[in-house]
Amino acid sequence: MPTRLPFLLLLLALCAAPALAGPAGRTLDGATIAATDDALKIDVAVHGPVAPGDVHLVPFEDGQVISVRVDGVVATRRWLEIKAPDVNRVLLHPANEPPDGAVVRIRLTHAYTAEQIGAARITIEGGHVRVNVPRTVAAARALATAAQAV
Repeated sequence: MPTRLPFLLLLLALCAAPALAGPAGRTLDGATIAATDDALKIDVAVHGPVAPGDVHLVPFEDGQVISVRVDGVVATRRWLEIKAPDVNRVLLHPANEPPDGAVVRIRLTHAYTAEQIGAARITIEGGHVRVNVPRTVAAARALATAAQAV
């Protein structure tokens, strides 16, 4: 009987380790936000591979809050100290619906229009998800015009 206990503890540790590390060990580690005259630049650091279909930009409260959701990663809930134009506060937290993911929730100082959010560009480079959201409707229209020209 005493020889079974260490084996059972080892088996339990091996089974629980992947669940604690998240899906395939992927974690959302943090985010930074900077602003130019034309765009709010959100950079989300992810440990592990990210597919384009895993990233979603979701507006809430009529554009007053935008969330960058990354599916298949885990995160620890915490406030991020980010000082950037248009940004009031930023919360990093596990996703609620559906639960397999994490969210960077950004409360803005003023609402962004559906046109601005719709013109946002999402790119994935290495361990970073980069989201550029036009800060003005004019910038959003310029992006849309440039995209049509290509």
